[in-house]
Amino acid sequence: MISRVPPRGRPANVAPRDAPRLAGTSTRPTCEVTALGDGCHGVRLSGRFLPGWAGRLAASLAARGISVLHGHAERLSAHGWEVELELRSSNAAMDLGRLDLVALTREERGGAAPTGDVPLSRVRIARGESEIEVEVQGRDQVGFLDGILRVFAFYALFPRTLDVGLDGAEARGTFRLQGLGGGPPSADAADALEIRLRELAPRGQPG
Repeated sequence: MISRVPPRGRPANVAPRDAPRLAGTSTRPTCEVTALGDGCHGVRLSGRFLPGWAGRLAASLAARGISVLHGHAERLSAHGWEVELELRSSNAAMDLGRLDLVALTREERGGAAPTGDVPLSRVRIARGESEIEVEVQGRDQVGFLDGILRVFAFYALFPRTLDVGLDGAEARGTFRLQGLGGGPPSADAADALEIRLRELAPRGQPG
């Protein structure tokens, strides 16, 4: 499940990072995990990740019954990212501190069809010259983030930034999408995505 995110999408109770923001292109992935109490863990990932890493990580976490309570991710260079998440496992015996989250960004998983059932109650789409901003809202459930990222990836669209949290009892996310390699989305991909999101939110107001 996904819970309310503080302003700017930063996990609560996690100290600010002392290290500088990514500047180079050879940064190896790193992971820091902090126990926050009540079964929650704050996670910071930074470095270079392969394209599509966010979808693979979301799918791997959902498959293990791990909820993304809230989070923020931003691409700072070609493949360099800074990511902050708050996670909770449905398995009280699971030690998230021992889970190799960097490896999960590379773990390929099967499962639901890329444009499968991700029911949405609200969608907003704003097209720009270099990216598409998409806001979505839907029923809070494990796998919500995985599902919506699969929809984007089906049309070769990937987030440059993402923020996820909760609005009341519903999960919500804001994504700035670009094409492969950080290029601008094609008109065909943007059109197809908008049609698909309209299908997933029949009562929503895409615009």
